[in-house]
Amino acid sequence: MGEFDIVHSHSHFYFSTNLASLISKITDTNLVITNHGFFSQTAPSSIENVYNNTIGKLTLNSAVRVFCYTPRAKNILREHNITSPIEIISNGVNCKVFTSKDEKDKNRQILFVGRLKNGKRPDALIRGFGKIADEYPNYQLKIVGDGPMFSDLKALCDEQNIQDKVTFTGELPYDEMPDVYRQSDLLVLPTETEAAIPRVVMEAWACETPAIMPNIQEIDSETFKKGGLLCDGSPDEIYDAVCQLIEDDQLCSTLGSAGRGIVQEKYSWEDTVKKTTETYYEVING
Repeated sequence: MGEFDIVHSHSHFYFSTNLASLISKITDTNLVITNHGFFSQTAPSSIENVYNNTIGKLTLNSAVRVFCYTPRAKNILREHNITSPIEIISNGVNCKVFTSKDEKDKNRQILFVGRLKNGKRPDALIRGFGKIADEYPNYQLKIVGDGPMFSDLKALCDEQNIQDKVTFTGELPYDEMPDVYRQSDLLVLPTETEAAIPRVVMEAWACETPAIMPNIQEIDSETFKKGGLLCDGSPDEIYDAVCQLIEDDQLCSTLGSAGRGIVQEKYSWEDTVKKTTETYYEVING
């Protein structure tokens, strides 16, 4: 690491970031860490609390800069005694790659994109879709991603007799994702926690696809409601929110268009790159 001006790591939960923290102290290398949320989606709360107050705290406090996506995320770190300098730099999406949809892109498809693990709650979506499939038999569910819940989710589809309406693609190449978003009527992400409005939501918005997700504390709910619907993440509320968009084409179109406007105004890739690069130079020169 000593041969580099800056080493940029992601999330204090990764062992590679813990190791980078240790080596940065030995070699006097500038370490920058992007905070992807202070709380884990998988670890038991008792273990998480011990980790965050020991290894996690030491790792984050070893950084010369910590990047957070939102002021709320910064406040959470300060509340947990993270003293490193913090820069708020939002995630960004390339709107020249993730472009608007047109009429031919409408496929009557509901979309999930994410890791198939408990914290993302894809099972809640599948349970909600079980009711949707009965009322709207022309709709399909596409699940993009892989993870430890894959077998259980397949079994859940069999249990609800919707296996012919649900497609599991596994992980897809990044350059295929714009078409996946454009071909979907809406994105549903029932996640328990995030560091900010998730990147997959921003990508969907850039393609004028509205989103549904829980009203978790880390997101800017007022911004989100301009491009999607909030719910509590339960199967019943997912069902209600999806039905609302299915039955109201104008609302679906309005939210999708507004979502793209939000990304262009607040989450452009160009701004993210510019602010990140400026911070790198501040670190090197300071």
